[in-house]
Amino acid sequence: YLAFLVNADATETVSVEFDGLPLDLHRWSVTLVRRRANELQPTVLYNTAHLSRAVKQAQKRPAGFQQISGHDSSVLKRDTIKWRAVALPVPDEMPIVASRPYEHINVTDDQTDYLWYRTTVKVPDACSAAGADRTLVLEDAGDVMSVYFNQKFSEMKHGQQDRLATFAFPLPKQVYSKPGDSLEITIMSQTMGMAHNQRHMESYSRGLLGRVLLCGRDITKGKWHMQPGLEDEPDDFAKIQDPRTVWHAYTEESRKSASMTKGHLRWYAIELNAQALLDSNNDSNNGALDSNAENFARYAIDMSSMTKGQLWINGHHLGRYWLRRAPEKKSYKPCQVCGYGGWFWPDNVCRQRCGEYSQQYYHLPRAYLQLPTQSSPNARNFLYVLEELSGDPAEITVARRVSIAPPDHDKPAHGQKPALLALFIHVCAFAAIAGLVGLLFAAYRNYKARQGYEPVGEQAQEQEQEQEREQPQPQPQQQGQGQ
Repeated sequence: YLAFLVNADATETVSVEFDGLPLDLHRWSVTLVRRRANELQPTVLYNTAHLSRAVKQAQKRPAGFQQISGHDSSVLKRDTIKWRAVALPVPDEMPIVASRPYEHINVTDDQTDYLWYRTTVKVPDACSAAGADRTLVLEDAGDVMSVYFNQKFSEMKHGQQDRLATFAFPLPKQVYSKPGDSLEITIMSQTMGMAHNQRHMESYSRGLLGRVLLCGRDITKGKWHMQPGLEDEPDDFAKIQDPRTVWHAYTEESRKSASMTKGHLRWYAIELNAQALLDSNNDSNNGALDSNAENFARYAIDMSSMTKGQLWINGHHLGRYWLRRAPEKKSYKPCQVCGYGGWFWPDNVCRQRCGEYSQQYYHLPRAYLQLPTQSSPNARNFLYVLEELSGDPAEITVARRVSIAPPDHDKPAHGQKPALLALFIHVCAFAAIAGLVGLLFAAYRNYKARQGYEPVGEQAQEQEQEQEREQPQPQPQQQGQGQ
């Protein structure tokens, strides 16, 4: 089994015993525990309260990035950018057919974020009536819904964070003006991930869960076709790289079109010039031609010109991107104030770069690149971007990762310190030791001086006075004596 043990208390750590294993569940943390069939006791795989040394060091000294000067324009070939809209599925090829829409996560089985729904209905007469509610309503749906009428994109709408919502999409005039005609409705459902630290996460449901209404008429029951994943979602990129696939040149007109149809998913293909990347790497190595992994600089893709989606290089998934700015600092507290306990509030968590993008650079592994060699000098590399909202792929750039820490040759050798600092430390240490010895000597001297000393009593005082009386007094000289 695989178990998630959650301590939702923001202040207290609790001790528990789970399947015979004693555990300390730290405040506001999740502990991942696994037990295989042949194991006698479960094993802790991960605890969100325990950060590795490398993670802590990275938090103290985050990596910096530098644009590749002089080479960036040639690393990504912007003049050859291609684009195409995500293709809608063909109804006869959609593998699932049912009398009503299925729940999203059970169908996709965590293999993809996307699930297509498709149905064909007659346009109700109510759509053309005066004052009619000419909308397509999706009740209890989530997280993101994109609607197409007769294979033409209408609109994309987002839900309410981790809660189900009701979506309403207005019908185009060419649809409701022809009652009785067939209307093909295509809906793409998209999940946004699960909310963390929630109880009963296993019951999390998404997709079309409630009624589907067209001009007030319930069309939930009928013939629904469903297909998980995008048609061109790149398992191996064979379809995208197929020369028969229709791509369009990215021009100023297509840029305006992309900004106007926000939410219409698009593919972008950008060629990456590996030789130009090597040239910039050689420049950073003082001109030494070296493409070995040890001397190869680390690079990242700067996605600050895009909004939300995924990217691949040569069929390798580089990750999801979502350009969101960190909240502005609104209190007296500094931007870097830390406090992970409790629900998220912008001024009570560890934050950096307030008001800036939380992440805009995405690692470009050397192993994913096809670098030119003597046997294949014309090796080609393609960056594929799936944009869900809007953005300008012509502004995507490549940056070199740099360390904020000073170079090794600028650091003093281990165990050595500057001469002046060393002298100052030695003087301070000697002064401290001398002062301590002086204090000890003075204490010892006072102790010896006080040994055997007793206060003088009244009897002792009388004896002293008697002794003084018994001592002979000097006689005064007579006048004239010795004259």
